[in-house]
Amino acid sequence: MLSGRAQLLICSLLVFASCISRGVNVPPFIPPTSDASLADLIAIINQRRDVQSLTARVELQFETGEGVEEGRLRRFRSAQGRIILARPENIRLQIEAPVLGLNLAEMASDGRSFQLLIYPEEYRALIVGSNDREYLEQTREMETDPELKKAGPLVNIRPQHFTSVFLFDTIHLEDPNVIAVMEEARRLDPDDRPGAKQGQMIVKSYYVLSVIRRGESSPRHQYWFDRTGNLELVGLKSFDTRGALIGDVTFSDYFLAGPAGASIQLPTETHITRPYDRYALRLVMSSGTVELNRDIPETAFFVETPKEWGDSVRHVDLDRNGQ
Repeated sequence: MLSGRAQLLICSLLVFASCISRGVNVPPFIPPTSDASLADLIAIINQRRDVQSLTARVELQFETGEGVEEGRLRRFRSAQGRIILARPENIRLQIEAPVLGLNLAEMASDGRSFQLLIYPEEYRALIVGSNDREYLEQTREMETDPELKKAGPLVNIRPQHFTSVFLFDTIHLEDPNVIAVMEEARRLDPDDRPGAKQGQMIVKSYYVLSVIRRGESSPRHQYWFDRTGNLELVGLKSFDTRGALIGDVTFSDYFLAGPAGASIQLPTETHITRPYDRYALRLVMSSGTVELNRDIPETAFFVETPKEWGDSVRHVDLDRNGQ
């Protein structure tokens, strides 16, 4: 038995502890329900290589961040469109004006060069360039052009911003120059569970798969997997060689596409943020219109100005300093 002095000391310590600490409410942690190995995560990414081509009707909504430093952005009305993708980096994207259904813009690329055709007569333009070049300076100049400025974010979009999001590169661990590592990350997120209060936050667990090229100082890509579900891919971050975040993508609301027995999960909604290109895009895919692995002619990935436009279209060659 404890002596009276020892009991008094313990009681004093408990009273002291209660005076210097108190309970604090924090966002609840949602325990993970899924575990995976590095090989498991790589297999999820590499499954996308089964998609050789994809066509679908889409809804798009652009935002521009020219005032992001002041906490402002400009959000444009939603538009309808059609996207065609084919490996390795082929794309055609048609964007229709809201309500009217008239062509607003078309973009195409064969993986090497791209064309962006802007339709409205008051700022008609054909912008061409190379996929492997950055045109930040030229884009800034176009954003101040009185005519092209009316086109909003259309002058900023590039084909590779889309192909890298939907046509993932296969992760080849047998390549000695490829390094893949995984880690857990915990993040504060809005609580989207049924019945959650508006504005309530939770802490969730994610696996982060980073893919690095040997000799480079930053990862090329980081893939984020939600551990509270079925290990769905919910995020993709892309970096340049200096470690700058050039692309931040989120995926949600997956559905099965393709024939039974060979179907693949695709996200209904994709949100693409391009910080240095100063735009963001929300793309919603109409699951009922998705077709996989069709044969698509190479001519689908090239656009040119309609002959009836004559000389009314402005030509901008980004490889010639925007002239």
